[in-house]
Amino acid sequence: MPTDERHPPLSPREQVLFAGLADPRRQIDANDLRDGQLAARMLAAARAHGVLPIVWRKLSGLDADFGEPVRDALQAAGDMVATMAGQSLLLRHHGGTIAKAFAEAGIPVAIVKGPVFAERLYEHASDRPFTDIDLLTAPEELARANAILPSLGYVALTKQIWDKSESNQEYKWGRSDNPNLLIELHGDLVHYASFRRLLSYSYAELMLAGGGDPAAPSAMLMTAVIHGACGHKFHRLQFAVDILQAGRAVTDADLPLLQTASRAIGADLELAVSLNLAGRLFDDPQVLDLADRFSSGLAAGLSKRLVTPAAIHDAMSTSGALSHARRKAFRGLQLLSRLGRTKGPASLPAASR
Repeated sequence: MPTDERHPPLSPREQVLFAGLADPRRQIDANDLRDGQLAARMLAAARAHGVLPIVWRKLSGLDADFGEPVRDALQAAGDMVATMAGQSLLLRHHGGTIAKAFAEAGIPVAIVKGPVFAERLYEHASDRPFTDIDLLTAPEELARANAILPSLGYVALTKQIWDKSESNQEYKWGRSDNPNLLIELHGDLVHYASFRRLLSYSYAELMLAGGGDPAAPSAMLMTAVIHGACGHKFHRLQFAVDILQAGRAVTDADLPLLQTASRAIGADLELAVSLNLAGRLFDDPQVLDLADRFSSGLAAGLSKRLVTPAAIHDAMSTSGALSHARRKAFRGLQLLSRLGRTKGPASLPAASR
């Protein structure tokens, strides 16, 4: 869940323990968490990194007496998780209504990220809550799509000054009768215009990545990678968990499509770095093997040294300055590695346009 909360820095041992807690599949050893103070630190990090439902599910299932303060914290966390689950259900319903209206108007659109990941990649859908619905369409369809939303009861959440909705191709919509309903309409998941001139991920690229299916494993992985590496620079562990789960879902049969789409989109660097990061964070051989199928050039090698597991663990800590510098340097490498290249619809196979 998006949050500005910061947590105390974790020691190397605590980072390994926290990654294990945040991995939806991994079982934890109750003996590692007998210390109530340690459990409290794990909860604080989980809130900051957007993985509270997973960590709460595991901690609350342990047969351990953490003491009253931690019991109270677990109870509060459980209440928060229940609220998140309810909000996600409400958002899923409204997202479906909007997608249906767009389809009836002949506007190509796909719901991406939160509800798709929760349903397709997580055994427990509540492990992956979301606070908005992300709709991805073609840039040329943004005007028509935006014109439909007021008829469905939504109001534009534009800023009075320095509004960047148009330049970012990201429009936020809400409802006056329910402030918890947030809709984000995207023409591209790469929001920064200077970066988008070099690499874009719009509806055409999404459909290319999935071979026509926006919820195919290859499409979900590409979406998770673009979201984490090009949108947020991995500032929360949740982005890496999404990549981990999507990487686990990709089979050998999906690989040719993924490789073809990655070359056409120009995202080999992001796939290599993101999968390597997720594989190292969660010690997953399958995901590390998938990472090796993509770019191993100089930019990828340098990026892997910058975007380390420790850098991600520190991103939301109170001592995150070095992490920020490392992740910002990675963005610089992403741009530098593309100097002299051109990007545009002509680089995509005709079937995807």
